[in-house]
Amino acid sequence: MLRDCQGVIINQIGPGAMDTLLYRNILPFALSGSIEDALATVRDSKLFRVRNKIG
Repeated sequence: MLRDCQGVIINQIGPGAMDTLLYRNILPFALSGSIEDALATVRDSKLFRVRNKIG
């Protein structure tokens, strides 16, 4: 179900699930707060910008 995702925003994640995501080249972003704040944090992160070749 996540095959075409480059990253996921989560509130909590266990080490096994994190390893699985990373193995599949999916970045887990463990963030708290509102979904709007989490999306803004990911969008503005340097890692996201480099991976997606944005500005």
